[in-house]
Amino acid sequence: MKKTFSVLAASLIATSALAAPLNVNPQACWLETSAAPMPAAMGGEGIRDRKVWNSTISAVLVRHPKGDVLIDAGFSPDAEAQMNELPTAARAFGLQIVSDAKNRRSILRALGSVGENPARVARILITHAHYDHLGGATQLTAPIFVASAEAAWMTSQAANPTITPPSLVAAVK
Repeated sequence: MKKTFSVLAASLIATSALAAPLNVNPQACWLETSAAPMPAAMGGEGIRDRKVWNSTISAVLVRHPKGDVLIDAGFSPDAEAQMNELPTAARAFGLQIVSDAKNRRSILRALGSVGENPARVARILITHAHYDHLGGATQLTAPIFVASAEAAWMTSQAANPTITPPSLVAAVK
């Protein structure tokens, strides 16, 4: 259900953003950039009664005749090094997430797995600017869109990071 809702939301966002004619049907592709079992304590409220949290870090590609839209982009290729820019507690949390995601693949490789040319990505929409959603955008040339409140939060992260490394904020500005 969650994937279906995300794909539906992505299609609606991409369709309205590109002002498609009514006879165009965008195609959405789920791009998993990582999946890893993690200690459930790493997860949020409601799953702590489990010992293992099966996590996925994914993006959605919406193919559209006027240019494709990528929603989220997974980790940066420099994710491990970027975690060293975070305060101690956030660094430990981030390093565990990054290191537990042993089967990571770059957004370029994920796009390639569905036959997508990265140059065809016309826009990147970031749902929120955590390193596991924003990092892969550094590998692409398309403009990056975030909500204005998220852009302000990113600016604060550049000066006082809690979860998003300053070098990542600088790389996507």
